[in-house]
Amino acid sequence: MLRNAQEYGDTSACAIVFSAGGSVQNSISTDGGQFAPLSAQYLARGGAALK
Repeated sequence: MLRNAQEYGDTSACAIVFSAGGSVQNSISTDGGQFAPLSAQYLARGGAALK
């Protein structure tokens, strides 16, 4: 999702929530370092515009 954020903005999505909801799901400390840099890049770009 964070690699193609504008695709979600183009569908008028207004919120996407990330969290580890179960014991078999990843969290920011178990995802192999993927979420933190992608999140920082997303925020640095200013997010995505809603259409």
